Amino acid sequence: KQWYQRRVAITAGIKHISFADVLYALVVILMVGWSLIINDWPLNHPLCEASVFLQFFLALVDINFIWVLNVAKLTCIIYPFRARLRTKNTGYLVAGTIWLVSNISPLQCAAMRRPVYFDYRSYRCAYLSTPDVWEWLDPLNTMIFFLTPNIIVIVTTIWLLLFANKMKGIHKQAVLTMLTVSLVFCISYAPIGVYMTTEKWITAAAGVDKHKDFLYVQLYRYGTLVKFLNNSTNPIIYYATITSFREFVREKVFGIKKQSISFSTRSQTIAISIRAVAMKRRTSDRLSNFVKNRHATTKLQTVEIET
Repeated sequence: KQWYQRRVAITAGIKHISFADVLYALVVILMVGWSLIINDWPLNHPLCEASVFLQFFLALVDINFIWVLNVAKLTCIIYPFRARLRTKNTGYLVAGTIWLVSNISPLQCAAMRRPVYFDYRSYRCAYLSTPDVWEWLDPLNTMIFFLTPNIIVIVTTIWLLLFANKMKGIHKQAVLTMLTVSLVFCISYAPIGVYMTTEKWITAAAGVDKHKDFLYVQLYRYGTLVKFLNNSTNPIIYYATITSFREFVREKVFGIKKQSISFSTRSQTIAISIRAVAMKRRTSDRLSNFVKNRHATTKLQTVEIET
């Protein structure tokens, strides 16, 4: 039961991150696809602000959920007795907190009416870096909401690699799933992470004709593309590797209820049934032998008394 509670808590977090990834993919596909067709931003300015807010917000949700799931799995391995206290409600509480915290930086931009523009490098709207309060607020937000979570993901991924060979059964499967997602995340965020870290120097080096500069245009363009592919494939990875999440999607999204148990579960049930039948037979044989011995002893006592 305790293992099931820990499994449900982690699965609850996976449901939320998959939902955020699907929303991110839909927003990007719709906006970028439409922009590519007409080679311009197809909608009005408020919707441009809304699209960049959603992309920023959902990207933060994705990053925060990945490092939280990594830490949760790691603590389950290192401190298994403390992990007993985690329940499904704990998972939903943590998930709700992540959704709220991920709103902080995007809401700052919305409340302060940060300027947005249509960026032809990625064919989507983006926030404009202006020489005012954002000169010191952007580095602070990047440190808190992007750099720190990415460092935690990298450290916990290396730590999970050390435990991967020691795990067995379904626990090893869960560790390998988190390792796959974390490694893909680290690789996919590397290009855009390099650009965000060095954006100030790349822009200064590009000069006035920066739209022809390779690093300014191509690094940003392919960095956002690779990041988008990572967000889009995370739900597919979860669906393919996590049984509980696959059953949830089949039941809630496709309306397919679980009608039959899996082969492994069926094998376990058959093995348990065989052991139960064997135990019942042994008990019956012991009881029969006891009755026979008791009957023989009583008959011998009766003969002795008559004699």
